[in-house]
Amino acid sequence: MTSKELAKLLGLSETAVSFALNDKPGVSEKTRSMVKKAAIEHGMTPGGSKKHKGDGIIHIVQYISFTGTTGNDFFRDTIDGIEFTASELGIRTVVHYVTGYENLERELKELETCHASGMLILGFIIEEREMSLMSFCSFPICVIEAHFTSSKIDFIEINNRDAGFMATNYLIKKRACQPGCIRSTTRTYDFDQRTEGFYDALKYNMMTKSKSIMHEITASTIEDAETEMLEIIDRKEELAPSYFAENDILAIGAMRAFQKRGYRVPEDISIIGFDDITVSSYVEPPLTTIHIPRNYIGRIATERLYARMTQHDHMSINIHINGYLVKRGSVAPLSSKNVPQ
Repeated sequence: MTSKELAKLLGLSETAVSFALNDKPGVSEKTRSMVKKAAIEHGMTPGGSKKHKGDGIIHIVQYISFTGTTGNDFFRDTIDGIEFTASELGIRTVVHYVTGYENLERELKELETCHASGMLILGFIIEEREMSLMSFCSFPICVIEAHFTSSKIDFIEINNRDAGFMATNYLIKKRACQPGCIRSTTRTYDFDQRTEGFYDALKYNMMTKSKSIMHEITASTIEDAETEMLEIIDRKEELAPSYFAENDILAIGAMRAFQKRGYRVPEDISIIGFDDITVSSYVEPPLTTIHIPRNYIGRIATERLYARMTQHDHMSINIHINGYLVKRGSVAPLSSKNVPQ
């Protein structure tokens, strides 16, 4: 479709359509949005009247690097944000669930064959070899929840380090004592950054890393985290008066274990999590945690990919999205009578 045909379809002048498509002043934002949406729907690219070379679809690839782990709940809100924003922009979305490196390689080849317009990839664990595969793709890519150095790929990530600092600093101020840390044995970039934030808060409060009690847990479910923490308690390992946990699953599992062994939360042991999963507000006591605006992350990622799909010039960028502290009932001041024995 030409600009002239689009103008006739919308009942606008050719000048107004041209101004809207090329982001020039002279038309209202409402008109500009209407013209661009209609252009996309009829195979045009805003910024000109050339036919888009891609398939006009945002491909959402939810990638899990190994079997036995699922990120469906973890990414649900992000995908909702992507799909809602794409709908506003007049773009279709298709979700692909991919497990394992070989399947990702096959998926990328298929997307290349069908001349994909763009891809958003949500990676539970993305490593260098996955990034190497994506760097050879001809279509624009935006990666959510990861960070690498790339001249072609955009990255949208949580500001995990600052959030980890925020959570730990709050814990220190409330308890006035050295906190411990509950870590996952599955190491990811996100988890590493959260723990770095924990260490940053220790340093900021003139505490040393060596004096913080650390527990490592392999669990990926609340029930398994509870079981492992019970084993730690029953082995008579030293406990801290408060803990920063790398995610809510570890925090809730540990909290249940403490309670089963007679510790009161938050009076005897306080705990703070990360992610603000749905169940966090329903446990007893409700979990203090870091909320991640995943729906907003999906929106920002989609808008960025849309810009790449519709503009010829491109410089890769990294965007950090901040989380914020949700204060609930799992953290309280420490009294001299409430020190774990």
